[in-house]
Amino acid sequence: MRYSAFIFAAALATAFATIGADTQTLIDFGPTGGHTTTAPRTWNNVDTSTGTNPVALLDQTGAPTGAVLQHTAGLAFQSGNSAGATTASLSSPLAARNYPASAMSDCLFGSNTYPVAEFTLTNLDPNAIYDFVVFSSRMNVADSRATEYTFAGANSRATVLDPSNNQSTVSTVVGVGPTAGGTIIVRVKAATSNTNNSGYYYLNTLEFSKRPGPLPPQLSFSSPYVTLSRAAGKPTSNYPLTVATNDAMTPAVTLAVVDQATNQPPTWMSVPGVVTAGQPFSLAFGSPTLAEGTYRATVTATAPGYSPSTSFVTLTVRAAGSLNLLYYGNSFTIGNGTVSSLVEYIAQDAGFPAPNTVARLVGGRDLFFHLTDPVQAAAITSALSPGEEWDYVILQGFSTEATDRLGNPTAFRDNAKAIVTNVRAHSPSAKVIMFQTWARAQGHSFYTGSPPIFNGPIDMHQQIEKNYTLAVSDLNQAFGAGTARRAACGEPAALFNFDPSIYANDLYHAGPPITLMSAMAIYTAIYQTPIGAFEPNFSGNSALIGRLNSFNIGLEAWRAYAGIADRVADPSLRRAPGSGEDLLLKSGVDAPTDARSTKDLSMGQTLDVELASPIGTYGGGNAFVVMSWYPTASPPSPIPGLPEVHIDPTRYVILTATPSLSTLTWQFPMPVALPGWSVMFQGVVPRPSTKTGRLFTVTDGHEIRLK
Repeated sequence: MRYSAFIFAAALATAFATIGADTQTLIDFGPTGGHTTTAPRTWNNVDTSTGTNPVALLDQTGAPTGAVLQHTAGLAFQSGNSAGATTASLSSPLAARNYPASAMSDCLFGSNTYPVAEFTLTNLDPNAIYDFVVFSSRMNVADSRATEYTFAGANSRATVLDPSNNQSTVSTVVGVGPTAGGTIIVRVKAATSNTNNSGYYYLNTLEFSKRPGPLPPQLSFSSPYVTLSRAAGKPTSNYPLTVATNDAMTPAVTLAVVDQATNQPPTWMSVPGVVTAGQPFSLAFGSPTLAEGTYRATVTATAPGYSPSTSFVTLTVRAAGSLNLLYYGNSFTIGNGTVSSLVEYIAQDAGFPAPNTVARLVGGRDLFFHLTDPVQAAAITSALSPGEEWDYVILQGFSTEATDRLGNPTAFRDNAKAIVTNVRAHSPSAKVIMFQTWARAQGHSFYTGSPPIFNGPIDMHQQIEKNYTLAVSDLNQAFGAGTARRAACGEPAALFNFDPSIYANDLYHAGPPITLMSAMAIYTAIYQTPIGAFEPNFSGNSALIGRLNSFNIGLEAWRAYAGIADRVADPSLRRAPGSGEDLLLKSGVDAPTDARSTKDLSMGQTLDVELASPIGTYGGGNAFVVMSWYPTASPPSPIPGLPEVHIDPTRYVILTATPSLSTLTWQFPMPVALPGWSVMFQGVVPRPSTKTGRLFTVTDGHEIRLK
């Protein structure tokens, strides 16, 4: 051990003499548009648009280093800002580095919502040793936002730096050797001393340089970071690990494990006391009685004559019943902070255990990419802890993939089936949600060519709807009834008549309304409960409210979008499902009308009812609104053979009618109290339904409970 200590001390001295040499590589992390281009030194810029795209790194002279930086899929930073220091304190270590303001002031950050950010430096020289300098800053804050930075290759080194009001300090990590394959993994997360309620952590700049190696004799874990997750109540499982040497020897290795919270051996995991280098062993973790929470431990490997190695183990125990959700998608899922995270937030606020969400999202990709790309495919078997299985896989194809005109519906359906085959091989009971995409907005170039690609947005929409429906049918035939469900995320756009205001400016990607209604539709498909039955607490500060505030969506808008999301849900989840056509009934009690199907009406309040054909399919023809009444506790039985009709034929009245439907409205001030009774409204047009084949079309029914 003295030999190892001497070697490390010598390396430390060499590193401090080396950092700052001309072989420096400088990286500025920050939002798009905050790049550092200041001469004479060359900076590499990693911004919020980088995603998992590889970044070829240049040294400060502008020469290629050969090294590549790439974020790990699913472990991205949350976002970026420019709230860091713009000047360095005089005579400080930061001032000595002479960073420009553009590099110091901007950053990428994460929080409890994105608890770990990770990127990999690849194509490094395996015979060299690398030294790092970290800087982070967040000005005008009063708490500790201490951030931990860990560098893991053939060995591991870590440091902690508090960005809070930092305009003077950098942190140095020396003596990290790449793996034999030339890789160092960099992880960034909140340190244990971080006191911020949201767990914000930051990275503004990173610089590194190399010096001659190789490292002295080293031990190294096969997994320097072990991140485990499971729902409460699960039995103990095993995670495979190996300790190797960098000199091909096989000494006896002593293992010790310490709980980071107690500095004692943990009760929730164990490792063998002695193992042989190069031979696999098992880390046993978990217990059926382990309470919800996050548990952390450090496993240390030692052997005479070798520098030790550590593996950092984190186990998150989720609430019993927490679902494992795997998303495959592209920019339609990524947009506006990701649909996948919004589903998670809705579920939490609605009272369900927070799901374990794994999102494998790559812009511009189709299902074939997710099926065949090694990184994407590996998520099925590697993204869950041993002993865990997927509950749902959510599949979102490329936006034109399921169209007859621009896509290949047969390949789309085959690729969906192949992905589910792989998922089911790992998780035999996993179910599938097909995330149906939306057509382009009115005015998009798809509809304006000569000839146009599609005969308007409804043409594109109907092709997508048809082929997602067929994909669901394929999956249920192949894997059993009930395996797959369709989340009709594209249907709300149709009920808004493909209004450009709910889209992004490109008339293609989602605006916040489409993202929210997509999340609502997926939530409903997974949890099998209408979204209209839940309203978030808009005076609270949950992650859902934070996202809705960023969308500028309040209670009134939430109700409007929830009503539409419920209207496109599976008929089995709707209070009184109609034909499902381009015919929409809305109602409101002393408030704007919306499509939620159940409301309460008290004496003195005013009920408004509105019937419309959003796309105009039923415009220009007869239409009427019918009402029937019944004791709330004893609704009438469905009419035999007409399950879409919810009007009692023995108690009904036609409230209002029009010979030419545009928008039909009816208003009624409630003059008396009638507790225990309900009224049911349905809109009707005497024209054939393409969904039911009958000679009339009806809306979903709205039950108004009288108080």
